[in-house]
Amino acid sequence: YAEMMIARATGLVSIPAELSSEEAAPILCAGIATFNALKKSGAEAGDTVAVLGIGGLGHMALQYARTMGFRVVAVGRGADIAADVMSLGAHRYIDTNTENAAEVLSAMGGAKAILTTTGNPTAVSALMSALAPE
Repeated sequence: YAEMMIARATGLVSIPAELSSEEAAPILCAGIATFNALKKSGAEAGDTVAVLGIGGLGHMALQYARTMGFRVVAVGRGADIAADVMSLGAHRYIDTNTENAAEVLSAMGGAKAILTTTGNPTAVSALMSALAPE
């Protein structure tokens, strides 16, 4: 919100003039957070990765995970977001209002990584048993 600031060059990126601040903001905030989490998760192309919480961060995580070659499972609440989740790259959507996400993921062989974008500890802990061995 300042007109000027001092920052390390390694912490800066150049944004093309054709890209507005509004268009760049999600990439630089939610995008960096979710991309780094997926990159450092240990998952490799072809592995199942679950994204729990399909809000602003979750939307970015789904797109990155699909582009990185993961088998993407979105976990959220409500049938109203199913079409959006699939169009963003999920291979499978688990609606926790109608399905037990941990059981479904475990039946699929488990998830190599679960990226959670929710602050709900009950929802997160309920899914931990769906992590694949190792």
